Amino acid sequence: MEIQDLCEKIESLNLDEARSLLFQLILNMKMLREADIDSTNIKEELSRMYDRVLNHIKLLEKEKEIPYEWVHLVSGESAAGSVRVAFGRKDKVIGLPDHLAAGPIWQFHQEKGRQHRYEWLINHMLDPEDYLERQYERRLQKALQEISEIHDDAPIIIWTGENAFEQTTLRFYLYLLRDKQNPLYVINSTKEFSKLFNTAEMTYDVRHSGEISPEKFQEIYKHTNLTPLSIEERRTLEIEWLKLAETKEVLRVWQDGEIKSVEEDYFDEFILETMRRLHQEFDSNDFMKSARLIGEVIGHCEEPIGDEYIEYRVRKFVYDGVFEMKGVPKGMRFYSIRLRSLGEERC
Repeated sequence: MEIQDLCEKIESLNLDEARSLLFQLILNMKMLREADIDSTNIKEELSRMYDRVLNHIKLLEKEKEIPYEWVHLVSGESAAGSVRVAFGRKDKVIGLPDHLAAGPIWQFHQEKGRQHRYEWLINHMLDPEDYLERQYERRLQKALQEISEIHDDAPIIIWTGENAFEQTTLRFYLYLLRDKQNPLYVINSTKEFSKLFNTAEMTYDVRHSGEISPEKFQEIYKHTNLTPLSIEERRTLEIEWLKLAETKEVLRVWQDGEIKSVEEDYFDEFILETMRRLHQEFDSNDFMKSARLIGEVIGHCEEPIGDEYIEYRVRKFVYDGVFEMKGVPKGMRFYSIRLRSLGEERC
């Protein structure tokens, strides 16, 4: 088996499956270490261990071929993980491994558009773990393939929320499913969460599905009156995607029930205000880790935009001389920043 194929099969394992496989490997290695055998037998035993791992993965793949009751389409892998825990193996869960509120989505439903987006991300976003170079395209292609292979008779639930991230992905999903006749349902998780769990005494500010626990997903599903989208509703969302796919902006926000394409500096003033506030709270103009500022912005921003994009804008302030930097910007934890003092000259 090729290394690439093996990597893809391992990535398809859920957390419990991966833990089980890891436990078996460690147990076998422990037994092998404690056994008094020569190098030739060790090689043979390692070969048998390798075969057992592959057979175990193949067995898990066969189990996954069992027809599923529902298909859940989710924005982002974090929310997808919670939905998998909530509904178990009886349902198929697909999460788009991308944040479509930030970065270009021009013609993203076509290969040329996806390549355009990939190049923009590589050129603008930090990638300290080499995710973009090593995994992004493969994971995205895997998700798209899984969507195209959905059984014709499987009902589909698309989970969305009151934010540009999930609303953009919702329209993208509808376009991908345009030729499928499956019954399609949409659940607005953040809206339903507010209806079910917010009271006069206690209010939870849930901005996106990734902030919802598996138990809450189950409750939302139980209490939602599911009605399939009509042909007209589906067509409307498909057309809205095509309009979005013609835009050249690299940032989107959710305003008044609509996705608005905005300039890339849309959050800049809020970032600056947050930086000034932090300096005031600390009563100093000392350097602070960039992650401190970025976390504060993300925590107080109504739109779940993602820390990668905010970090990109922070670096832009550094390049423009608004912020001073200490360290190397190869990752948020590797460099510190502060507002440049008034009247201070750049080197």
